[in-house]
Order: sequence, then structure tokens, then C-alpha cells
Amino acid sequence: ILTLLIMDFRLTVVIFIPVAIIFFFSYYVSKRIKQVSKEQIDIFSGVYSAIKSIFSCIDFVNVFSLDNFFLGRYENVLDDYVKKQNQISHLYARQMVIGLLFFVIPSLILIFYGGHLVMSGEISLGVVTMFVSYLVSFSQLSTYSSTLVVNFQQTVPAVNKLEEICNAPSKEWGDKQLNVTNGDIEMKHIHFEYDRVIFEDFSGNFKRGINILSGSNGSGKSTLLNMLTRIIDLPDGKIFFDGLDINEITESSLRENVGFVMADPYIFDSTLKKNICLDKDDVSDEELMDIIKKVKLDNLLDKLPKGFDTMLSGDNINLSSGEQQKISLARVLLRNPQIILLDEVGSNIDKQSLKSIYECLMSFKDNKTVIIVDHHLENVNDEWNVVKI
Repeated sequence: ILTLLIMDFRLTVVIFIPVAIIFFFSYYVSKRIKQVSKEQIDIFSGVYSAIKSIFSCIDFVNVFSLDNFFLGRYENVLDDYVKKQNQISHLYARQMVIGLLFFVIPSLILIFYGGHLVMSGEISLGVVTMFVSYLVSFSQLSTYSSTLVVNFQQTVPAVNKLEEICNAPSKEWGDKQLNVTNGDIEMKHIHFEYDRVIFEDFSGNFKRGINILSGSNGSGKSTLLNMLTRIIDLPDGKIFFDGLDINEITESSLRENVGFVMADPYIFDSTLKKNICLDKDDVSDEELMDIIKKVKLDNLLDKLPKGFDTMLSGDNINLSSGEQQKISLARVLLRNPQIILLDEVGSNIDKQSLKSIYECLMSFKDNKTVIIVDHHLENVNDEWNVVKI
């Protein structure tokens, strides 16, 4: 700039007065871009967390009929992300216009005013050429802004792919309502295979009370529970709930009547209350406390700094395995299903936690059908119904 002032003070001042004004607007837009980009990054972490929650526990989502709950959660954070992205795009567009003005307005001044000075012999053509070369550098800002917009367009295919996955066709369900009264479950002639045969003409009956599903590792115990919740559909065979074929039952009534405590409990980045209640917003603290006491989580509650409102980590770093399983059981009990399935909940927890879970389940032996996958038969009571695979 000093060189330009020495070459011609008048032309430099005339050019840089509008440049200074344009720079002021550019600085303001740049600060806004920085601020909004930070907000967008924070929102994107929420988008990632929502997507991770959905796809890392898709079976859990299906069993609890939480499709709308999680999709609603995803749509909310995605809407915020899209709004923020649109805001950034508008700011980038303004920055592009400002970048063009950095070059166009001084160029017009050079053409008309600089041309007038050259024609009048007050400056040489070489001076104008020096001014032009200096102004070219300002066009780089416009090029950089254009690149950012192109990068955004590259994310569109990924969003379209995610939409395609979310809109994939769902399985067919029946139209009959399941109202469990007796709690009898009958499985007939089940045949199932992955890369090997898992079941070959398997039949078994479960009744109201405590049922133990026992078998060696890889015998298909977890697969059987997945069939009872229709996470896995039957290729061959029949399953009846109180005489009603599982394929004739509506999805909503199956989810209402069958609760599933999975081997790997899912803990979300949310409060203890939200982790237990999930999509149930009408649960009172008294109801929640009653469930907490039933699963013997009151000791954990006493240790948490904010009680029910304490944030838990999805990485499970602030909970023991036993506490995670009790939270998973509490979710199911809060929904009060007539049938409760537990998939090897004792595999990774201490004996005391397992004992308290069994004591909790024993309180439902007269009014619910409880099926527990457990290959440690030393835990079995003589009164319980044992089905071996």
C-alpha cells in the first residue's frame, strides 16, 4: 500500500476508501461465519450422537417400538443442523459477493478514474498496471468462498443415502391385538440357520412364572428370544402367544406385551430418568422411584450428584455392568409388559447384582411370564420351568 501511495496518492485513496468499507462488511461476515460454524459443529455432534444411537442399537429400538422417538430426536437435531447450514451458506454467498466487490469496484475506479489520469498525462500506464496486479490478490477470497460452497454440495449424496436407509421398507405385521391373559408361549417345529443349522424341528413351551432357557454356547438361545420379539422372522415353524400366531399380531401390541432385556444394555448420553423412561414423558418421580427400588438401584441414585437428572455417558464409563443391566431392566418394568425376556444378563456382572436381579424377577412369578437365558443351571430353582436347547 505504501508503494501505491508513493506512486499516486490520489488514485490510492480513491480506490481504498470503498475497499475499506467493503473490508468492514467482510470482517463482520467472517466473524458471523466463525460463530455460526462453531454452533454448527456443536449441533453436528448431536446429529452424530442421534445417528449412533439409532444404528448401534437398532434391535433395541425395534423391541421398544422407539422408531418415532429416535427418528423424532434425529429429525429435531437434523432440522437444527440444516437451518445452521443454510445460515452458513447465505453467509458464504455474501462473502463471495464481497470478494467480487473487492475486485470489481476498484477495477471500475481504475478503468474510469485511472484512465482519465493516464489520458491527461498525470500518471503512466505502468502505474495503472501495478494497481491492477495488486487488486488481483483480493480475488482469492472469492475463490476460497466458492470452494467452501462446493464442499457443502459434496455432503448432499451422503444425506440422500441416509434418507434411503431410513425409508427402507419395513416387515409385514398382522392386524390382531395381542392381549396376554394366560402368558403361555408355544414354539412349534422351528427351523433356522445362518451359515449352519441353528434349529432343526425345535419345539418348546413357556408358561406363566419363571422360565429358564438353557443350552451350550452357540445353541441359539439369543436367536430364540429375537424370534419371540420378531427381530428375526421365522423362516419355518410357528410361535403362539396364548394361541395367537405371532405373524398375525400387530407390532404395537407385541411391543406392549413383550419386554426384552438384552445382553448388552444401551446407555444413552442423557439423564438417568431419560435413560429409564425413554419416550414416556408422563412418568412421575414416585413411579420412577418405585421402579428404582424394585431393581435395587436406589444405592446408585444416592451416589449420583443430581439424582434422576444426572447425565449418564453412552460410553458406560460412569456405571458398573450390574448398574447398566438394572437400568435396562427398569426400562422394561416401567412399561409393565406381561412377558419379560432376559438375554444372559448375568454374563458380565457380579454375583450380588445378579442375585438382586433374580430377586426382583421372582416378585413377578405369579403374574408375568419371565424367560431367562442362563446356561448356569446352579441359579435355577426347582419350581422353575427349564427349556433346554
